[in-house]
Amino acid sequence: MKTAYDLYLGSFNRGRRWKYNTLLSVFTFTMFSALGRGSVEPLFQLGEPFCWSSEKLGQFTAARSLMQQICGMGLIKVFQKFMTDESIAIMGCISFTIGYVIEGLASSDALIYTVPFVSACGLLTVPMCRALLSKLTRSDQQGAVFAVIATMETLVNLCGSLLSIEIYVETLNLYSGFVFFVYGACSAFCLLQMILYKKYSNKTTPLVKR
Repeated sequence: MKTAYDLYLGSFNRGRRWKYNTLLSVFTFTMFSALGRGSVEPLFQLGEPFCWSSEKLGQFTAARSLMQQICGMGLIKVFQKFMTDESIAIMGCISFTIGYVIEGLASSDALIYTVPFVSACGLLTVPMCRALLSKLTRSDQQGAVFAVIATMETLVNLCGSLLSIEIYVETLNLYSGFVFFVYGACSAFCLLQMILYKKYSNKTTPLVKR
């Protein structure tokens, strides 16, 4: 616990702790939108104007999962041959941002079926955040860093779906796709953070050894 506190908040890590907190923030918001989407997307597609059947819903979910896991995550090694980890994470943020906006605006099957393709690379942000955190950290401190990540992932798993459903219910009368704009805003915020991280991460104070 002390090591984790020192890395993320401790004064000895001044000049570098912003990197840890930025990557943790990007990881958390990306996980929130990705996990929350799974809770509200069926409700959105079962309602008007889509009124999908359970069979059609299953086909869409399978297509989205296939695109993200195989075409997105499966190409990490290929992307790493000509892109930095920061650039891949930025690409993931852009992919999710555009995908969420399209889904929020969608009013026809044709438009919503583009979402799995547009957002296929969105989940790449998650492993890239883990990889960047690992590169920042000495081998004897890796456990503390990833314990914090695991804690945040657990919290998002526990609370993300409930919060997403609450947002969906409260904004349903306003605009049924509003929750996807919230996810898009989260991804856009992550995009901004990653751009700043890439720009300034090599200009900060090195870690002071204790």
